[in-house]
Amino acid sequence: MYGGYDGSASQFAGQGGFTAGQTAAAGGADGGARSQGRAESLVPLTVKQLKESIDASNVDDAFKVNGEEVHNLTLLGKIVKANDSSTSLMYTIDDGTGTCEVKIWVDADDADGQNQNKAEWKVGAYVRVYGHLRAFQGQRGVIAFNMRPVTDFNEITYHFLEVVYCNSHNASRAATAGAAPATAAMGGDSAYAAPSAGAPAAAMPAAGGSANDQVFAIFNGPQGHGESGVRVDDVVTQLNGRFTEAQVRESVEHLVNEGHLYSTIDDDHFKSTLL
Repeated sequence: MYGGYDGSASQFAGQGGFTAGQTAAAGGADGGARSQGRAESLVPLTVKQLKESIDASNVDDAFKVNGEEVHNLTLLGKIVKANDSSTSLMYTIDDGTGTCEVKIWVDADDADGQNQNKAEWKVGAYVRVYGHLRAFQGQRGVIAFNMRPVTDFNEITYHFLEVVYCNSHNASRAATAGAAPATAAMGGDSAYAAPSAGAPAAAMPAAGGSANDQVFAIFNGPQGHGESGVRVDDVVTQLNGRFTEAQVRESVEHLVNEGHLYSTIDDDHFKSTLL
């Protein structure tokens, strides 16, 4: 949070969090449903990422960034060009990494609202765009289902930090998924196969370490490699009374705020960003 600005994607129409792992809850225990939840998450992007991903795929293929399918996206930039017609408004958005065209359909039954929007969405204004990527006449473009003006410029910084975090997280997921088949072929079907010689085993929490260090060590241990991560109650149990549940939850909150952990299937399950 910057200067009172709530930058979470969940503030917009219940679209959910911004990373793939944080939307897995929508699918429960079913792997296919989890994939659908990831695809429907709201993903923060830069224009450069958007264009590179479009160029790397065919118009009939699913749109993917770092191997993760993306349906809903959010951009933030300055309007440098605006055109309107009876059915749609077209804007050129510049976020410093490039420019892209954004179309938003006109609601003919809400003329007053459309006039207010056009007054706010003017050339030179910074806006946040929520939309999808759609194909028209062999070309892909962003169709916005909402735009709103940026009133707190800390949101610009927040958006780019969000992009960096999301990009790093999903790139790590893609790399892990790509390595999984090779690991399975070498190590057999057992989930408890010994780690390879080149990969150091996760350290057990040292009794003399701080609460944050000991909690983080458990999330990086063998139990933390599962899809849903580790439940907070299990962390309390593994610490064997060295810290209270309130102290463990305080450490978890600290590690989340520092970007070391993220929630998975619910508010009690977390996973390390290192895994």
